[in-house]
Amino acid sequence: MRLISNYVQVFVALTALVFSGMAEAGARDCDRVKPLAELNAEMATAALASCDASSSTMQRIKLQLQGVSLQGLERILTRLNMSSYHSSVEDLFAQASEYALSGKVAARSDVETTVRKIDRMISKICAGQLSGGAGPDGRYEGDAEGDGGFWEDQNDWVRATGFTASAGSVLLFLVGLIQHKKMCSVPAVLIGNGQEFPGKLSRAGLHAARFEPLNKAVADQLTELMACPGFIHFDLRVDDVDRPVFVDGYHSFYAPLYFFSNLTRKELWALLSLSERPIRNAPYIGHRSTRKKWRAEIKERKRLIKQANPAN
Repeated sequence: MRLISNYVQVFVALTALVFSGMAEAGARDCDRVKPLAELNAEMATAALASCDASSSTMQRIKLQLQGVSLQGLERILTRLNMSSYHSSVEDLFAQASEYALSGKVAARSDVETTVRKIDRMISKICAGQLSGGAGPDGRYEGDAEGDGGFWEDQNDWVRATGFTASAGSVLLFLVGLIQHKKMCSVPAVLIGNGQEFPGKLSRAGLHAARFEPLNKAVADQLTELMACPGFIHFDLRVDDVDRPVFVDGYHSFYAPLYFFSNLTRKELWALLSLSERPIRNAPYIGHRSTRKKWRAEIKERKRLIKQANPAN
Protein backbone atom coordinates (compact mmCIF):
# COMPACT_ATOMS: atom_id res chain seq x y z
CA MET A 1 0.00 0.00 0.00
CA ARG A 2 2.84 2.36 0.82
CA LEU A 3 4.40 1.65 -2.60
CA ILE A 4 1.10 2.46 -4.34
CA SER A 5 0.80 5.61 -2.27
CA ASN A 6 4.28 6.68 -3.36
CA TYR A 7 3.40 6.08 -7.00
CA VAL A 8 0.26 8.17 -6.60
CA GLN A 9 2.25 11.01 -5.04
CA VAL A 10 4.79 10.91 -7.87
CA PHE A 11 2.01 10.89 -10.49
CA VAL A 12 0.27 13.86 -8.87
CA ALA A 13 3.54 15.77 -8.64
CA LEU A 14 4.40 15.14 -12.31
CA THR A 15 0.91 16.06 -13.43
CA ALA A 16 1.08 19.30 -11.47
CA LEU A 17 4.48 20.04 -13.00
CA VAL A 18 3.20 19.49 -16.55
CA PHE A 19 0.14 21.68 -16.07
CA SER A 20 2.09 24.42 -14.30
CA GLY A 21 4.52 24.47 -17.24
CA MET A 22 1.63 24.82 -19.68
CA ALA A 23 0.09 27.58 -17.58
CA GLU A 24 3.42 29.42 -17.45
CA ALA A 25 3.78 29.24 -21.25
CA GLY A 26 0.21 30.47 -21.65
CA ALA A 27 0.87 33.37 -19.29
CA ARG A 28 3.90 34.40 -21.37
CA ASP A 29 1.83 34.39 -24.58
CA CYS A 30 -0.92 36.35 -22.85
CA ASP A 31 1.60 38.94 -21.68
CA ARG A 32 3.03 39.26 -25.19
CA VAL A 33 -0.34 40.17 -26.70
CA LYS A 34 -0.92 42.93 -24.14
CA PRO A 35 0.17 45.74 -26.55
CA LEU A 36 -2.25 44.40 -29.16
CA ALA A 37 -5.04 44.25 -26.58
CA GLU A 38 -4.45 47.90 -25.66
CA LEU A 39 -4.50 48.91 -29.33
CA ASN A 40 -7.69 46.93 -29.90
CA ALA A 41 -9.36 48.61 -26.91
CA GLU A 42 -8.50 52.02 -28.38
CA MET A 43 -10.01 51.07 -31.73
CA ALA A 44 -13.15 49.71 -30.05
CA THR A 45 -13.61 53.14 -28.48
CA ALA A 46 -12.84 54.88 -31.79
CA ALA A 47 -15.55 52.89 -33.58
CA LEU A 48 -18.16 54.26 -31.17
CA ALA A 49 -16.97 57.86 -31.08
CA SER A 50 -19.13 60.57 -32.61
CA CYS A 51 -16.22 63.02 -32.62
CA ASP A 52 -12.75 63.02 -34.19
CA ALA A 53 -9.74 61.87 -32.21
CA SER A 54 -7.72 64.43 -30.26
CA SER A 55 -4.05 64.95 -31.13
CA SER A 56 -3.01 63.16 -27.92
CA THR A 57 -5.16 60.15 -28.86
CA MET A 58 -3.65 60.04 -32.34
CA GLN A 59 -0.15 60.16 -30.86
CA ARG A 60 -1.05 57.40 -28.37
CA ILE A 61 -2.26 55.18 -31.23
CA LYS A 62 1.02 55.74 -33.09
CA LEU A 63 3.04 54.69 -30.04
CA GLN A 64 0.84 51.63 -29.52
CA LEU A 65 1.37 50.59 -33.14
CA GLN A 66 5.13 50.81 -32.60
CA GLY A 67 4.83 48.67 -29.46
CA VAL A 68 3.20 45.70 -31.22
CA SER A 69 5.53 43.05 -32.64
CA LEU A 70 3.92 41.57 -35.73
CA GLN A 71 6.61 38.89 -36.01
CA GLY A 72 6.07 37.87 -32.40
CA LEU A 73 2.32 37.66 -32.94
CA GLU A 74 2.79 35.56 -36.07
CA ARG A 75 4.93 33.08 -34.15
CA ILE A 76 2.35 32.78 -31.36
CA LEU A 77 -0.55 32.32 -33.78
CA THR A 78 1.35 29.74 -35.82
CA ARG A 79 2.37 27.75 -32.73
CA LEU A 80 -1.19 27.75 -31.37
CA ASN A 81 -2.68 26.74 -34.74
CA MET A 82 -4.50 30.09 -35.00
CA SER A 83 -3.07 31.33 -38.29
CA SER A 84 -6.55 32.23 -39.50
CA TYR A 85 -6.30 35.36 -37.35
CA HIS A 86 -3.31 36.76 -39.28
CA SER A 87 -5.60 38.72 -41.61
CA SER A 88 -7.54 40.19 -38.67
CA VAL A 89 -4.31 41.46 -37.10
CA GLU A 90 -3.32 43.03 -40.42
CA ASP A 91 -6.76 44.67 -40.72
CA LEU A 92 -6.43 46.13 -37.22
CA PHE A 93 -3.00 47.55 -38.07
CA ALA A 94 -4.29 49.15 -41.27
CA GLN A 95 -7.34 50.65 -39.56
CA ALA A 96 -5.33 51.92 -36.58
CA SER A 97 -2.68 53.44 -38.86
CA GLU A 98 -5.34 55.34 -40.78
CA TYR A 99 -6.95 56.52 -37.53
CA ALA A 100 -3.59 57.69 -36.16
CA LEU A 101 -3.02 59.82 -39.26
CA SER A 102 -6.49 61.27 -39.86
CA GLY A 103 -8.23 61.02 -36.48
CA LYS A 104 -11.28 59.61 -38.27
CA VAL A 105 -12.79 56.14 -38.61
CA ALA A 106 -13.68 55.65 -42.27
CA ALA A 107 -15.71 52.43 -42.00
CA ARG A 108 -17.03 51.92 -38.46
CA SER A 109 -18.69 48.58 -39.18
CA ASP A 110 -15.40 47.17 -40.53
CA VAL A 111 -13.54 48.34 -37.42
CA GLU A 112 -16.21 46.83 -35.15
CA THR A 113 -15.90 43.50 -36.96
CA THR A 114 -12.12 43.53 -36.65
CA VAL A 115 -12.28 44.42 -32.96
CA ARG A 116 -14.62 41.49 -32.26
CA LYS A 117 -12.30 39.08 -34.06
CA ILE A 118 -9.26 40.32 -32.16
CA ASP A 119 -11.26 40.10 -28.91
CA ARG A 120 -11.94 36.43 -29.60
CA MET A 121 -8.34 35.78 -30.62
CA ILE A 122 -6.97 37.26 -27.40
CA SER A 123 -9.56 35.36 -25.34
CA LYS A 124 -8.30 32.12 -26.86
CA ILE A 125 -4.62 32.95 -26.33
CA CYS A 126 -5.25 33.97 -22.73
CA ALA A 127 -7.63 31.13 -21.85
CA GLY A 128 -6.88 29.99 -18.29
CA GLN A 129 -4.88 33.12 -17.41
CA LEU A 130 -7.63 35.72 -17.67
CA SER A 131 -9.67 34.61 -14.72
CA GLY A 132 -6.71 35.23 -12.46
CA GLY A 133 -6.45 38.84 -13.56
CA ALA A 134 -3.13 38.32 -15.36
CA GLY A 135 -4.42 38.95 -18.84
CA PRO A 136 -3.67 41.99 -20.97
CA ASP A 137 -4.69 45.27 -19.29
CA GLY A 138 -6.33 43.65 -16.29
CA ARG A 139 -8.41 40.93 -17.84
CA TYR A 140 -9.86 40.15 -21.22
CA GLU A 141 -13.28 38.55 -21.17
CA GLY A 142 -14.62 36.67 -24.14
CA ASP A 143 -18.26 35.78 -23.69
CA ALA A 144 -20.11 37.75 -21.02
CA GLU A 145 -20.48 34.84 -18.61
CA GLY A 146 -19.11 32.02 -20.70
CA ASP A 147 -15.79 30.49 -21.57
CA GLY A 148 -14.58 33.18 -23.97
CA GLY A 149 -15.21 30.79 -26.83
CA PHE A 150 -11.93 28.96 -26.28
CA TRP A 151 -13.55 25.52 -26.30
CA GLU A 152 -14.10 26.14 -30.00
CA ASP A 153 -10.34 25.93 -30.44
CA GLN A 154 -9.35 22.32 -31.10
CA ASN A 155 -5.72 22.91 -30.11
CA ASP A 156 -4.81 20.36 -27.40
CA TRP A 157 -2.53 22.79 -25.62
CA VAL A 158 -5.32 25.31 -25.18
CA ARG A 159 -7.63 22.62 -23.87
CA ALA A 160 -4.96 21.51 -21.40
CA THR A 161 -4.33 25.07 -20.26
CA GLY A 162 -8.05 25.49 -19.82
CA PHE A 163 -7.89 22.72 -17.23
CA THR A 164 -6.00 25.06 -14.89
CA ALA A 165 -8.84 27.57 -15.07
CA SER A 166 -10.99 25.41 -12.78
CA ALA A 167 -8.71 26.19 -9.86
CA GLY A 168 -8.77 29.83 -10.86
CA SER A 169 -12.57 29.80 -10.89
CA VAL A 170 -12.62 28.56 -7.28
CA LEU A 171 -10.22 31.36 -6.31
CA LEU A 172 -12.37 33.98 -8.04
CA PHE A 173 -15.47 32.69 -6.29
CA LEU A 174 -13.68 33.03 -2.94
CA VAL A 175 -12.57 36.56 -3.82
CA GLY A 176 -16.19 37.35 -4.68
CA LEU A 177 -17.28 36.10 -1.25
CA ILE A 178 -14.62 38.17 0.51
CA GLN A 179 -15.70 41.29 -1.37
CA HIS A 180 -19.40 40.46 -0.81
CA LYS A 181 -20.13 40.46 -4.55
CA LYS A 182 -23.71 39.53 -5.37
CA MET A 183 -25.73 38.94 -8.51
CA CYS A 184 -28.85 41.06 -8.41
CA SER A 185 -31.23 43.24 -10.44
CA VAL A 186 -31.42 46.65 -8.79
CA PRO A 187 -33.10 49.52 -10.72
CA ALA A 188 -30.56 52.33 -11.13
CA VAL A 189 -29.80 55.46 -13.11
CA LEU A 190 -26.31 56.48 -14.23
CA ILE A 191 -25.87 60.26 -14.47
CA GLY A 192 -23.09 61.95 -16.42
CA ASN A 193 -22.56 65.19 -18.31
CA GLY A 194 -26.14 66.27 -17.58
CA GLN A 195 -27.59 63.10 -19.11
CA GLU A 196 -29.44 60.26 -17.37
CA PHE A 197 -29.05 56.61 -18.37
CA PRO A 198 -31.69 54.29 -16.85
CA GLY A 199 -30.82 50.66 -16.29
CA LYS A 200 -30.02 48.21 -13.52
CA LEU A 201 -27.18 46.89 -11.39
CA SER A 202 -26.69 43.21 -12.23
CA ARG A 203 -23.81 42.78 -9.77
CA ALA A 204 -22.84 44.75 -6.70
CA GLY A 205 -20.18 44.58 -4.01
CA LEU A 206 -18.51 46.77 -1.41
CA HIS A 207 -16.13 48.35 -3.92
CA ALA A 208 -17.78 48.11 -7.32
CA ALA A 209 -20.88 47.26 -9.34
CA ARG A 210 -21.92 46.36 -12.87
CA PHE A 211 -24.39 48.67 -14.62
CA GLU A 212 -26.48 47.43 -17.56
CA PRO A 213 -28.39 50.01 -19.65
CA LEU A 214 -32.16 49.59 -19.97
CA ASN A 215 -32.05 48.99 -23.73
CA LYS A 216 -29.93 49.40 -26.84
CA ALA A 217 -30.89 53.05 -27.29
CA VAL A 218 -29.63 53.89 -23.80
CA ALA A 219 -26.51 51.80 -24.37
CA ASP A 220 -25.76 53.64 -27.63
CA GLN A 221 -26.26 56.98 -25.89
CA LEU A 222 -23.87 55.99 -23.08
CA THR A 223 -21.15 54.60 -25.33
CA GLU A 224 -21.34 57.68 -27.55
CA LEU A 225 -20.77 59.92 -24.53
CA MET A 226 -17.87 57.81 -23.23
CA ALA A 227 -16.19 57.58 -26.63
CA CYS A 228 -15.47 61.32 -26.74
CA PRO A 229 -12.19 62.64 -25.26
CA GLY A 230 -12.10 63.90 -21.70
CA PHE A 231 -12.86 62.62 -18.21
CA ILE A 232 -16.56 62.51 -17.32
CA HIS A 233 -17.91 62.80 -13.78
CA PHE A 234 -20.56 60.12 -13.22
CA ASP A 235 -22.94 59.50 -10.34
CA LEU A 236 -25.02 56.41 -9.66
CA ARG A 237 -28.58 56.98 -8.41
CA VAL A 238 -30.33 54.15 -6.58
CA ASP A 239 -33.55 54.81 -4.67
CA ASP A 240 -32.97 58.61 -4.78
CA VAL A 241 -29.47 58.26 -3.30
CA ASP A 242 -26.61 59.52 -5.50
CA ARG A 243 -23.08 58.12 -5.21
CA PRO A 244 -20.06 59.32 -7.20
CA VAL A 245 -18.63 56.51 -9.33
CA PHE A 246 -15.88 55.97 -11.86
CA VAL A 247 -17.19 54.30 -15.03
CA ASP A 248 -14.41 52.02 -16.24
CA GLY A 249 -15.31 51.82 -19.93
CA TYR A 250 -18.14 49.98 -21.64
CA HIS A 251 -17.89 46.25 -22.35
CA SER A 252 -20.29 44.64 -24.80
CA PHE A 253 -23.43 45.11 -22.68
CA TYR A 254 -22.36 46.55 -19.32
CA ALA A 255 -20.27 49.25 -17.66
CA PRO A 256 -18.09 48.45 -14.61
CA LEU A 257 -18.52 51.05 -11.85
CA TYR A 258 -16.16 51.76 -8.95
CA PHE A 259 -17.40 53.61 -5.89
CA PHE A 260 -15.20 56.52 -4.85
CA SER A 261 -16.20 55.70 -1.28
CA ASN A 262 -16.55 51.99 -0.57
CA LEU A 263 -19.94 50.86 0.70
CA THR A 264 -20.33 49.56 4.20
CA ARG A 265 -21.95 46.15 4.55
CA LYS A 266 -25.09 47.85 5.83
CA GLU A 267 -25.22 50.14 2.78
CA LEU A 268 -24.62 47.21 0.43
CA TRP A 269 -27.42 45.14 1.92
CA ALA A 270 -29.76 48.15 1.83
CA LEU A 271 -28.98 48.46 -1.89
CA LEU A 272 -29.41 44.73 -2.50
CA SER A 273 -32.77 44.75 -0.71
CA LEU A 274 -34.08 46.64 -3.75
CA SER A 275 -33.24 43.78 -6.10
CA GLU A 276 -36.09 42.59 -8.30
CA ARG A 277 -34.75 39.05 -8.36
CA PRO A 278 -33.23 36.80 -5.68
CA ILE A 279 -29.62 37.71 -4.92
CA ARG A 280 -26.85 35.14 -4.97
CA ASN A 281 -23.10 35.02 -4.62
CA ALA A 282 -21.08 36.19 -7.62
CA PRO A 283 -17.45 35.42 -8.51
CA TYR A 284 -14.96 38.17 -9.15
CA ILE A 285 -14.90 39.09 -12.86
CA GLY A 286 -12.38 41.57 -14.19
CA HIS A 287 -12.27 43.56 -17.40
CA ARG A 288 -10.11 45.81 -19.53
CA SER A 289 -9.38 48.70 -17.19
CA THR A 290 -8.89 52.38 -18.05
CA ARG A 291 -8.05 53.41 -14.48
CA LYS A 292 -4.37 53.91 -15.28
CA LYS A 293 -5.28 56.26 -18.12
CA TRP A 294 -7.44 58.44 -15.85
CA ARG A 295 -5.31 58.16 -12.69
CA ALA A 296 -4.77 61.94 -12.28
CA GLU A 297 -8.43 62.75 -12.93
CA ILE A 298 -9.63 60.06 -10.49
CA LYS A 299 -7.30 61.42 -7.82
CA GLU A 300 -8.59 64.96 -8.38
CA ARG A 301 -12.23 63.89 -8.13
CA LYS A 302 -11.47 62.05 -4.89
CA ARG A 303 -9.96 65.28 -3.57
CA LEU A 304 -13.04 67.28 -4.56
CA ILE A 305 -15.37 64.71 -2.96
CA LYS A 306 -13.38 64.78 0.27
CA GLN A 307 -13.33 68.58 0.20
CA ALA A 308 -17.12 68.69 -0.15
CA ASN A 309 -17.60 66.07 2.60
CA PRO A 310 -14.79 66.60 5.13
CA ALA A 311 -16.52 64.32 7.66
CA ASN A 312 -16.01 61.35 5.34
